[in-house]
Amino acid sequence: MTSLLLFLVLTVLTLPFVCAQLQITTHPSHIDAQLGSTAILNCSFTLEVTPVDPAQVHVIWKKEGTKVLSYMGNMEVQRPGAQLSEQVLTQGDASLTLPNLTRSDSGKYSCSIRLASEQDTQTITLAVNDYRQIG
Repeated sequence: MTSLLLFLVLTVLTLPFVCAQLQITTHPSHIDAQLGSTAILNCSFTLEVTPVDPAQVHVIWKKEGTKVLSYMGNMEVQRPGAQLSEQVLTQGDASLTLPNLTRSDSGKYSCSIRLASEQDTQTITLAVNDYRQIG
């Protein structure tokens, strides 16, 4: 019995430990958008486990340090119209939709995700321009 217990302990101790690592991807890193249009700031994540339970995912979108939207079991929106889809969140998509863009929406956005004990942040720059011809 002792040798079997020793065998089990040694087997468990010598097995390679696999640590799930959260990875966030934002693409592209710079977006040019038309004044008044809708921009989608892409933010996808992987943790080698799908589907993801949305109740376990904490997402925070900030623009230059100021919170735009957060999701921690429920949605808190600071920028009117900002959206995040809970349905695609289960597939690792935490993209932010910003409708009716104004010049004040221009800036550097960060997508921060915490899932289990992992956390990561990536950034995207949004430039809102008025391409209308005056003439």
